[in-house]
Amino acid sequence: MISAVVFDFDGTLADSFPMIHRAYEHALRSLGQKITFSDIPRLCFNKTEESITKELGLPEKVDEFQHAYFSYLQSNTKEVVPLPGAESMLKHLQKLDVPMGLVTFSQRWYIEQVVPQLGWSDYFTSIISFNDVRKPKPDPEAIFLINKVLQIDPQCILVVGDAKNDILLGKNAQTQTALVAHPSLQTYHNSTDIARLTSPDHTINQLEQVVQIVRAATPTIL
Repeated sequence: MISAVVFDFDGTLADSFPMIHRAYEHALRSLGQKITFSDIPRLCFNKTEESITKELGLPEKVDEFQHAYFSYLQSNTKEVVPLPGAESMLKHLQKLDVPMGLVTFSQRWYIEQVVPQLGWSDYFTSIISFNDVRKPKPDPEAIFLINKVLQIDPQCILVVGDAKNDILLGKNAQTQTALVAHPSLQTYHNSTDIARLTSPDHTINQLEQVVQIVRAATPTIL
């Protein structure tokens, strides 16, 4: 049975990776760093600004890097759009009365800016951002926090995400898991490798398949 679905945001529901990539490129240039397009996801994605500047050998530049990165994000959130199928899938789950939550590595100010911009505020029962946890993904703390609202057996929660830490988050919290392998986002990470390393319960390439998974696992849903 699946009684609730918890989503990652960037790269799962929102087509934000191109804008985030440009934000990191802007911040790296502000430090005089020239990093190739393909190296930016490895160096920056799902990492704190502290860990990025430390890896660059510039830990003293963390504030400068963070300011440049956040400033670019704040000025360009209008570029974030839904990934194909996201809107219809969220509407479908809402019509089925399936509670939904968000667990994201992103900052709360970013989520509070972008979710209403997309018109998605009414879909989510609870949102857990990077700022709301002491230990981010893949630690299960975020699922435990969101479940204070959902009040559902973790084994009846489906965690849906595009990254390794999303699937490990679900596994560490003993939920069901679905890896989203958007064909357009393979430039940023390799879903085949992620599936091999994490063994998700489901691997999908279209978001509407989430509805199919919920229906199949929950016969009482029509």
